[in-house]
Amino acid sequence: MKSREAHDYVETRDQNRTGTAARDNLVCAWCARSRSSRARLDSVSIAVEDDSVTTGAFDIDDPVADADTDVYHVAVPAGTKAARFSLDSADDTADLDLFVYLGGDLVDLSASGSADEQVTLLNPAEGTYDVYVNGFATPGAATSSYRQRTRATRL
Repeated sequence: MKSREAHDYVETRDQNRTGTAARDNLVCAWCARSRSSRARLDSVSIAVEDDSVTTGAFDIDDPVADADTDVYHVAVPAGTKAARFSLDSADDTADLDLFVYLGGDLVDLSASGSADEQVTLLNPAEGTYDVYVNGFATPGAATSSYRQRTRATRL
C-alpha cells in the first residue's frame, strides 16, 4: 500500500443521501483510498499481461503490432474516474515505451528513457483503448520481457 503522500488524489463529488447537495472529495486514482476516509471508489483490475518485445521503430501515426510492438485492447466503462496503464520491464536496462489510443487517435504516451512507463487518464471517455508497448531499445537488440497492467477506478 502506498504511503499517504504517494497517493495520486483526484477530485470527485459526493452527494448526500437525498442526492441534492454535493461536496468535493479527493480519492486516490490508483488504490481508490479516500483522503477523507468516508468514500471509496470501486477499483477494477482490467488486465495484467506478461509478454516480450524486441527493438524496433514505432510509427505514432500508424501503429502496428509486430515483434517489436504489442497491443492490448482495454474496455474502459462509463463513470471511470481514472484509468492507469503501466509497464514494468523485467530488465531495467531496456527502454520500453507506452502509447494509448482511443478510436485511432493518440490519447497519451509515456516514452521516457527508462524501462518502466505509466499513463494515467483522469475521467477518461468510455470506450475500448488500444495500448501499445514498443521496444524502443532492448539490451543487445534481444527480446525484453515485461508486465503490462491496466487498472480503472470508478464510482
